Amino acid sequence: LDFVTTRVITRSGVTTNINNLKKVQAERAKSIIVMNSAASWRPDEELKLADALVLKSIMSIIAVCDGDEHPPIVCEIHSDRDRDLAEHITTGTVKALNEVSVLSRMIAQLALSRNGLSVVYGDMVGFDGNEFYFYQPDEGWGGPLTFGESINRFKSSTPMGIHTGEGKIILNPEADTKVTDEDELIVFAEDDSTIFYFNEPVYKPQMKDTLQVDTSLRSQRVALLNWTPKTSIIMNKLCSYLPAGSDVITFNSTKTGEMEENLAKLQQEYPSLNIAVRQMDLNDLSHLTTIEPQSFDSLLILSPGGSSIEEMDAYVISLLIRIRQILRESGLDKWPKLITEVMDSENIDIILNSGVEDFMVSNQFVSQIMAQVSEEPLALDVYDDLFQAEGSELYIKPANYYFSFDDRESITLPYGECAQAALLRKEVCLGVQLHADQKNRDKFFGVALIPDKDKKFTLTSQDGLITLAEDES
Repeated sequence: LDFVTTRVITRSGVTTNINNLKKVQAERAKSIIVMNSAASWRPDEELKLADALVLKSIMSIIAVCDGDEHPPIVCEIHSDRDRDLAEHITTGTVKALNEVSVLSRMIAQLALSRNGLSVVYGDMVGFDGNEFYFYQPDEGWGGPLTFGESINRFKSSTPMGIHTGEGKIILNPEADTKVTDEDELIVFAEDDSTIFYFNEPVYKPQMKDTLQVDTSLRSQRVALLNWTPKTSIIMNKLCSYLPAGSDVITFNSTKTGEMEENLAKLQQEYPSLNIAVRQMDLNDLSHLTTIEPQSFDSLLILSPGGSSIEEMDAYVISLLIRIRQILRESGLDKWPKLITEVMDSENIDIILNSGVEDFMVSNQFVSQIMAQVSEEPLALDVYDDLFQAEGSELYIKPANYYFSFDDRESITLPYGECAQAALLRKEVCLGVQLHADQKNRDKFFGVALIPDKDKKFTLTSQDGLITLAEDES
């Protein structure tokens, strides 16, 4: 690894020991990241102990800093109760991340959008790609400004929302929402050095009216394979998104009281959905065939616990092989969307060759989000907002929702028109996805994020727009 001008210094010691923290001058840090010693799939007692050690580490840091004036602290805590406790333990900044909750909500959204959304998330959380920044020009906004107008005041970056002067995060606000001199824009950009605000529009779109097409939500069938700490949250999120008549069915080798209790709650809260938990030996090909994988719109293959990440990925890959065999023997051209989580990024190529179209590298995502939040604590508030069923989330939607092709195979237009077409539908466009390159890793799986407004794209009806929107319609 090339760290360029950065020096990486390691020290051994007990992180809850005040003397050890004084030796490394913790109080002078720009930010402090407190890692959790227990993986999310470990037994409950181990998770509780690990959370307690994180809380003690935070208290030790506060003690070293002589009170509430301490560097921003970012930590990982499994329990929602302890997470809330950590964030209110001091008047200083403490951001606590729950790995299971964040990943579960991401995975649920992958099931609802077109293929490729995991690539967008991967770019968003990694320092190598694009990130969101809280931006306000030194000279102010140069006069009255609405959120809709701000879209075309940036050339190759895009406002996603507003951080108000009162501290409120609003993603994808109404186009006529006023941006005041006390507000910051939440801007999606390659780097803060690439953000340039112009007092006049850098692009003047030609499109004036939204396309009238039937984009009503249709019912879906979603299957989850394996019960893990994430399953109940994913089921809950899916139920909050899916329209009436949809199916959410989980298959697992055993059935426990916890599963029955979660199922009863969901069935009571969402009576218009068909929700079930069924016992099934997923390692038996003949049993797996009976669930008819080909009848589902999406299959979510979750990674169970294991003694090592290699063992966990091996299980997922073996299950993928069995499912692929069933789908091939079905003779159907259209397969359900296959989504899985990967523990080791070294296994991505194997996963892709197994027919998976969206994947989540679990350990990398959490680490990258924590690193990003350590640089900008408010980033966690944006992620929390982004993964709520209420408000706006990320989707990849068909290009024919936005443009009329009129029996034409393709149309060529500047990216600025894509941004305008999304704005007319009360959405924010973050990029495009080209269907022809969807399986090409070298071409970023067809995803082009925040291109220059003047850059021209040739789109077909199979291509998609990557947008921040209230739902998938």
